[in-house]
Amino acid sequence: MPERRTVLIVDDDPPIREMLTDFLREEGYEILVAGDGASALDVLKKSAERIDLALLDVRLPDVQGLEILRAMAEKGLELPVIVMTAHGTSSTAIHSMQLGAYDYLTKPIDLNQLGVTIKRLLEHHALAQQVKSLQSKLNEHLIRERIVGQSPALHKIYKLIGRVAATD
Repeated sequence: MPERRTVLIVDDDPPIREMLTDFLREEGYEILVAGDGASALDVLKKSAERIDLALLDVRLPDVQGLEILRAMAEKGLELPVIVMTAHGTSSTAIHSMQLGAYDYLTKPIDLNQLGVTIKRLLEHHALAQQVKSLQSKLNEHLIRERIVGQSPALHKIYKLIGRVAATD
């Protein structure tokens, strides 16, 4: 059985949060919710490692959704995000994508479209993570091929170089 994915829903409208929560639970996802930007930032700070995807409303009563995206980018969080808004403009959509959002949906949300988008996003993100891992392994292998020697000391250096290369 595949692991359950966790989705963070950030929206200040309780009926929308409830609708999204019900739909995504039926689809098999675990749900975390935040009703405002400050709560979202707090959840991200405490639980980012267990969140697989965020649904983020652009307009929130305190910290705007685009500011949350910017904060995530500054902290290096590679969390896939779908931005949602009832007041969409093309400039907001473009700006959210520039800040790292994967997709931009306008309200009212079509749940079937959302389900497909989430599945596609999670597959894309998993493949991107796999590529990153394979690239790191390839770089480590190429470094080993360039350095002559197989002593234990050199193996420690190979591992250190591999770890440093992965943080680039």
